[in-house]
Amino acid sequence: MSKKQEKEIAEEDESQQAQQRFVALSEATSDICWLTSVTGEIKTVSRSWEKFTGQRFARYGDFGWLQALYPDDRERFLSVLKQSVETGQVLKSSCRIQHIDGKYRTVHISSIPVLDEHGKVYEWLGTGQDMIAQRHDMQLSKLLPDGCGESHEELASAEKQRDSFINIVSHELRTPLAAIKGNLQLAQRRLKRLTAVHDMPTETGNAIDSALMLLARALNQVGTQNIMIGAMLDVSRILANKLELLPESIDILPLVHKTVEQMRASVPERTIECDFPANTTVIMVAVDVDRFTQVLTQYIMNALKYAPAEYPVQIKLMVDEQEFRFCVRDRGPGLSIEEQSQVWERFYQVKDIPAQKGFSPGLGLGLYISQALIHALHGEYGVESRKGEGSMFWFTLPLVV
Repeated sequence: MSKKQEKEIAEEDESQQAQQRFVALSEATSDICWLTSVTGEIKTVSRSWEKFTGQRFARYGDFGWLQALYPDDRERFLSVLKQSVETGQVLKSSCRIQHIDGKYRTVHISSIPVLDEHGKVYEWLGTGQDMIAQRHDMQLSKLLPDGCGESHEELASAEKQRDSFINIVSHELRTPLAAIKGNLQLAQRRLKRLTAVHDMPTETGNAIDSALMLLARALNQVGTQNIMIGAMLDVSRILANKLELLPESIDILPLVHKTVEQMRASVPERTIECDFPANTTVIMVAVDVDRFTQVLTQYIMNALKYAPAEYPVQIKLMVDEQEFRFCVRDRGPGLSIEEQSQVWERFYQVKDIPAQKGFSPGLGLGLYISQALIHALHGEYGVESRKGEGSMFWFTLPLVV
């Protein structure tokens, strides 16, 4: 046997052993993992993929894995994959993958190129984190001691009941709040008519002005409660996979301008600086107008809420051939690495960072809802921050071609 043949046999044995180690790893890990060829075909069995999707290798082999992706996510993910293959850069994205229970779950994906001895890519190693399982495990680890298997199941049941309770209560609260708002507005209109009466005693006029001020405060609080109830209803829809969007292709630049001006009017004492592309007149993106405005407002409001009033909040828009990027930078207290991942969770609030004067602390749902809306619009989101140096929250959306 020639040395060349011996080398080829040794390399084949090493390749088979590497594949066996990968199969064992994919069976042991809690994450989803897979190996693909240079162009994206799965050629090796992945036990973790099978456990997550219920598919067998005959179905997910080669490009069969695409069938497990949510139909609207396939083209976008293939575009990201193609770009990584062409550049050799690490792939980072997210998509919805059908779980074995039939429901689609958001999975955060990372895929790194594996190089041969000549520095060329010969395969890709991918991993996926099930965000629902990850959040659930984090909550369990905080609430329960080790070895409480039955308590884990009880907590999961209690969590489901809590979500159902929140949904019911949110719906039931809307009716009485609508009645309260209507009566307050009626009283406000009638008192305003009285202010037009001539020769009214000064004492009576002062009493009416005082009552109008109290009514305005009450209406403001009703508005705050409606926002909170709307947030809880959005969470219920997200958890039930019933979040409905009505996207349409529009020029979002005027919408961004309008939202910023509305925020400036609502907090005139704060400074909001904008850096928009000078040579860009139209930015066409497919969005649900109301939901897109909700995300813009949440990002800006979040910066205003926690950054010192003496510092400006900076908004920057960037556009390239493929996507639109929206960034909000503040000079607040900043976030640790752990906090940067946790701020996207529902009900999470950063400890020891109080809201600025005039802002309510909220329920810790704004960013959770925002990331769900961004994902539903096929976008990406994130935060860059350091403790003591402020934060920059960003999101991207694909342009309409």
